[in-house]
Amino acid sequence: MPFADCPEHRLAVRIFRKSLASDRMAHAWLLHGGEIASLERLAIAVAMALQCETPPERSPGGTGTDSCGSCPSCRRILGGRQADVTWLRPESKSRIILVEQIRQVLQTVHQKAYSSPYKVFILSGADRMNPQAANAFLKTLEEPPDRTVFLLLSTMPGRLLATIHSRCMRIRTGATASSPAEEDRDWLRDFHSPDRTPGPYQRYRILDRLLTRLEEKRTAIEKSLHQASPLAAMEDPEPAMRTRYTRELAAAIEAEYRRARAETLSSLHWFLRDVWLHTLGTAASLLHFPDLEQESRGIARRIPPRAARANLDIAGELQQNLDTNIQEVLALEVALLRLAL
Repeated sequence: MPFADCPEHRLAVRIFRKSLASDRMAHAWLLHGGEIASLERLAIAVAMALQCETPPERSPGGTGTDSCGSCPSCRRILGGRQADVTWLRPESKSRIILVEQIRQVLQTVHQKAYSSPYKVFILSGADRMNPQAANAFLKTLEEPPDRTVFLLLSTMPGRLLATIHSRCMRIRTGATASSPAEEDRDWLRDFHSPDRTPGPYQRYRILDRLLTRLEEKRTAIEKSLHQASPLAAMEDPEPAMRTRYTRELAAAIEAEYRRARAETLSSLHWFLRDVWLHTLGTAASLLHFPDLEQESRGIARRIPPRAARANLDIAGELQQNLDTNIQEVLALEVALLRLAL
């Protein structure tokens, strides 16, 4: 996957190519943006550039500034068989990167590269490291081995330790998720009932619409990641390799779905913030969703500032509950029934 196959990451590609051309490749990069699958494609392109055997152009130090996409090394990376590229994804039932996973990977950090000038470690969903895993990984970032590059991919970089941030070159890539899709906007509009406070029936209708929307997102994520998985390019993988990639695929789907769900519920939080601002008589210029002003103002007319502020706490608690193993439908149901509307 040459850099040309990542058109959505033009700025990031420009930064990487400049670093490669000047032989100043940083040892750790934090790539954050809206979609983990898109970040993974960029990480693959970087790994291929570092390990390509016949790059179209080289730096003065001999490092490729892009990949050919067809040499044995490039094909092995695309097929998930390159020994000098190590992937790490959330694999536990809680979709957390555990310290045992980090320690297992770090055992190979100081070993010599098998067939490439660089060793590349890609942490997809790096924000899912638990505190013990993050601290174990931090020790390696403090004393990085030569000719080793770490690519940390995250859709929620704020969850990473500040000390990890400080040791990485940070690039914000792709589109942000600040503006919801039209389907999500329609869902937000359902919260406003012109005549009266929404009763249980209307709230359960809102819940049903939300669950349908989330299921559509999960289906789209599964389709996209199945197509991008190394399994899609393998005709008859060995059982151990099939098991490994199947497990990694399941973890990637769950992590990406959680990100998409958090994105949708973040829109609800911003909408409820607009309601709260209306109850305070704040200027409309501060609204996050000015096109939904009629709906947010309509709710604000019915509830006091104190109740509007409590809504924000409920939305925050909902996000925290969904980061645990609590049942999704139950958490959503309880939160929607508690909201003052």
